[in-house]
Amino acid sequence: MEQKAHRRYILHLLHADLVNRGGKLAKINENIATSGTAIEVIEDLLPLHDVDVSLKLPQPVRRVTLEPGGRELPHRTAAGRTVIHLDQFTCHQMVVLHT
Repeated sequence: MEQKAHRRYILHLLHADLVNRGGKLAKINENIATSGTAIEVIEDLLPLHDVDVSLKLPQPVRRVTLEPGGRELPHRTAAGRTVIHLDQFTCHQMVVLHT
């Protein structure tokens, strides 16, 4: 998400293991389909480790922060792309790329 007035981009990283509850499962050709009302439930929030992200943005990135805490995150530029590495995050992590 670009925020022009603040000269930054916001990247929202999301991860959750979903479990399908309810509805009947049916195999149609090679696909699995549900009938009835199904609900996707998040039972456990498990962290993701060693996440690498590569973005091609129209402006060079001056710095990267993890929000809402404001912690600086090292980044590099390779082949015109900004590359960042997160040691881990759970469920949601907001990354701000300041241009």
